[in-house]
Amino acid sequence: MIFNWSGNKAVSDFAKSLAQDFVDRFPPPVIEELMKEHPKLFQATGRKKSTPKELDKLAAAVSRCYQRAQQFKRDHKLGVFKTARLSKSFQDELIGLGYRQDFAKELTLGLANALI
Repeated sequence: MIFNWSGNKAVSDFAKSLAQDFVDRFPPPVIEELMKEHPKLFQATGRKKSTPKELDKLAAAVSRCYQRAQQFKRDHKLGVFKTARLSKSFQDELIGLGYRQDFAKELTLGLANALI
């Protein structure tokens, strides 16, 4: 068989657990508050000199999320299509959990870049 469709469920389940892990660390209301307080940090215009502790925690949570995804990709030998499925499932799950679409898209783009 050319395609192994049985791994799709494992990829989708992992994407859900990855999104749930992120929501446990940073629920959507916390992200909304951070985006209001520090709008430039969530744009491509750069960072402020001093970053509050919460922003450092957010960076650590994002980094952990990306590292878990990289490990999953290595362990399950994901190809291009399953990597794309992982990214899309992750994004859909984030939006379903209440994150703004633009934030979910940015986080997913970072995830996709980390998986290249």
